[in-house]
Amino acid sequence: MLLDLFDPGIVWDEYGLRSDVVLFTHGFPRADIHESITPDLLHQLIKGTFKDHLVTWVQDYILQAHPKSLALAIIQDIDQQISAVPPYPRLRRFPDGRDFNQWTGDDSKALMKVCSDL
Repeated sequence: MLLDLFDPGIVWDEYGLRSDVVLFTHGFPRADIHESITPDLLHQLIKGTFKDHLVTWVQDYILQAHPKSLALAIIQDIDQQISAVPPYPRLRRFPDGRDFNQWTGDDSKALMKVCSDL
Protein backbone atom coordinates (compact mmCIF):
# COMPACT_ATOMS: atom_id res chain seq x y z
CA MET A 1 0.00 0.00 0.00
CA LEU A 2 2.85 2.41 0.83
CA LEU A 3 4.53 1.66 -2.48
CA ASP A 4 1.32 2.57 -4.29
CA LEU A 5 0.95 5.87 -2.42
CA PHE A 6 4.53 7.19 -2.24
CA ASP A 7 7.70 7.41 -4.29
CA PRO A 8 10.07 4.42 -3.70
CA GLY A 9 12.73 6.79 -2.32
CA ILE A 10 10.36 8.17 0.32
CA VAL A 11 9.21 4.68 1.27
CA TRP A 12 12.85 3.62 1.79
CA ASP A 13 13.82 6.76 3.74
CA GLU A 14 10.73 6.91 5.96
CA TYR A 15 9.78 3.23 6.42
CA GLY A 16 12.87 1.22 5.43
CA LEU A 17 10.99 -0.70 2.74
CA ARG A 18 12.52 -1.57 -0.61
CA SER A 19 10.29 -1.29 -3.65
CA ASP A 20 11.93 -4.23 -5.48
CA VAL A 21 11.42 -6.79 -2.68
CA VAL A 22 8.06 -8.57 -2.30
CA LEU A 23 7.56 -10.65 0.85
CA PHE A 24 6.95 -14.34 0.27
CA THR A 25 3.81 -14.05 2.41
CA HIS A 26 2.33 -11.32 0.21
CA GLY A 27 -0.21 -13.61 -1.44
CA PHE A 28 -0.91 -15.90 1.56
CA PRO A 29 -4.52 -15.53 2.69
CA ARG A 30 -3.73 -16.39 6.34
CA ALA A 31 -0.34 -14.78 6.86
CA ASP A 32 -1.45 -12.62 9.78
CA ILE A 33 0.58 -13.76 12.81
CA HIS A 34 -2.17 -12.59 15.20
CA GLU A 35 -4.65 -14.99 13.61
CA SER A 36 -2.29 -17.95 13.88
CA ILE A 37 -1.61 -17.68 17.65
CA THR A 38 -4.26 -19.44 19.69
CA PRO A 39 -5.01 -18.43 23.28
CA ASP A 40 -3.93 -20.70 26.11
CA LEU A 41 -7.34 -21.37 27.64
CA LEU A 42 -6.07 -23.39 30.57
CA HIS A 43 -3.63 -20.66 31.49
CA GLN A 44 -6.38 -18.06 31.25
CA LEU A 45 -8.74 -20.08 33.42
CA ILE A 46 -6.23 -20.86 36.13
CA LYS A 47 -4.24 -17.66 36.33
CA GLY A 48 -6.74 -15.20 34.97
CA THR A 49 -9.86 -16.40 36.74
CA PHE A 50 -8.47 -17.71 40.01
CA LYS A 51 -5.38 -15.68 40.83
CA ASP A 52 -5.91 -12.41 39.00
CA HIS A 53 -9.64 -12.19 39.51
CA LEU A 54 -10.95 -14.25 42.42
CA VAL A 55 -8.07 -13.96 44.91
CA THR A 56 -7.60 -10.24 44.19
CA TRP A 57 -11.34 -9.58 44.25
CA VAL A 58 -11.84 -11.30 47.61
CA GLN A 59 -8.95 -9.39 49.17
CA ASP A 60 -10.20 -6.06 47.75
CA TYR A 61 -13.73 -6.81 48.94
CA ILE A 62 -12.55 -7.58 52.47
CA LEU A 63 -10.52 -4.35 52.55
CA GLN A 64 -13.53 -2.31 51.39
CA ALA A 65 -16.17 -4.03 53.53
CA HIS A 66 -14.36 -3.77 56.86
CA PRO A 67 -12.24 -1.27 58.72
CA LYS A 68 -8.58 -1.65 57.77
CA SER A 69 -7.44 -3.32 61.01
CA LEU A 70 -10.30 -5.86 60.91
CA ALA A 71 -9.78 -6.47 57.18
CA LEU A 72 -6.08 -7.20 57.70
CA ALA A 73 -6.98 -9.55 60.58
CA ILE A 74 -9.45 -11.41 58.33
CA ILE A 75 -6.86 -11.71 55.54
CA GLN A 76 -4.30 -12.95 58.08
CA ASP A 77 -6.84 -15.50 59.36
CA ILE A 78 -7.36 -16.78 55.81
CA ASP A 79 -3.59 -17.13 55.42
CA GLN A 80 -3.39 -18.98 58.74
CA GLN A 81 -6.10 -21.40 57.62
CA ILE A 82 -4.27 -22.01 54.34
CA SER A 83 -0.99 -22.60 56.19
CA ALA A 84 -2.69 -24.88 58.75
CA VAL A 85 -3.93 -27.40 56.18
CA PRO A 86 -2.55 -30.77 57.31
CA PRO A 87 -0.30 -32.84 55.06
CA TYR A 88 -2.24 -34.98 52.63
CA PRO A 89 -1.14 -36.99 49.58
CA ARG A 90 -1.14 -34.89 46.38
CA LEU A 91 -2.05 -31.74 48.31
CA ARG A 92 0.62 -29.09 48.47
CA ARG A 93 1.18 -27.17 51.68
CA PHE A 94 1.58 -23.41 51.87
CA PRO A 95 3.30 -22.73 55.22
CA ASP A 96 3.34 -18.96 54.57
CA GLY A 97 -0.24 -18.76 53.33
CA ARG A 98 -1.19 -17.43 49.92
CA ASP A 99 1.10 -14.41 50.08
CA PHE A 100 4.09 -15.25 47.89
CA ASN A 101 5.84 -13.12 45.30
CA GLN A 102 6.01 -15.29 42.18
CA TRP A 103 2.91 -17.31 41.26
CA THR A 104 3.30 -20.19 38.86
CA GLY A 105 0.58 -22.28 37.25
CA ASP A 106 1.37 -25.10 39.65
CA ASP A 107 1.03 -22.69 42.61
CA SER A 108 -2.37 -21.55 41.42
CA LYS A 109 -3.64 -25.10 40.83
CA ALA A 110 -2.37 -26.27 44.21
CA LEU A 111 -3.85 -23.26 45.99
CA MET A 112 -7.21 -23.85 44.27
CA LYS A 113 -7.24 -27.37 45.74
CA VAL A 114 -6.45 -26.03 49.22
CA CYS A 115 -9.01 -23.22 49.03
CA SER A 116 -11.74 -25.57 47.85
CA ASP A 117 -11.32 -27.52 51.10
CA LEU A 118 -11.50 -24.50 53.42
